[in-house]
Amino acid sequence: MTNPRRSLAKVAECIAALGERAPTEFVLYTKEFVDELCHPDNDPPQRKAMMIVEKPRALAIPWMNAMLAAMAEMIAERAGIPVPDWANEPERFLPEPLVFGYSPQSQAMAIELTPPAFARRNLFCGQITLYTNRWEIVRQRRSTG
Repeated sequence: MTNPRRSLAKVAECIAALGERAPTEFVLYTKEFVDELCHPDNDPPQRKAMMIVEKPRALAIPWMNAMLAAMAEMIAERAGIPVPDWANEPERFLPEPLVFGYSPQSQAMAIELTPPAFARRNLFCGQITLYTNRWEIVRQRRSTG
């Protein structure tokens, strides 16, 4: 099986193979991707570009396509690299808003905290950081020699 953490395209490939389990597993695969994204070896912008440049296959669940595109846009903007063309294709945008949250209060918070790359795709999921501090000890050890 391909390593789901190396690129958004590989995340989509793995999710597509899951069928009905895709919605449940999507979060886990994207978390693994973010973990890999934040590894010190992937700090250089060219490494981040390699992780987002390949177009992910279209998934059966539209919000997942929007989520992958928003992730690519957010990563690109942070790294100072171009947003991949595929991230701006029409199928990477939801026609109607999708707001995560069960209560009106949590939905209002999701709308307020959603980053622009997600909001412009009508995907209101709340605060997204695309960061993990799991690798900070590696960075510290490398900086002290």
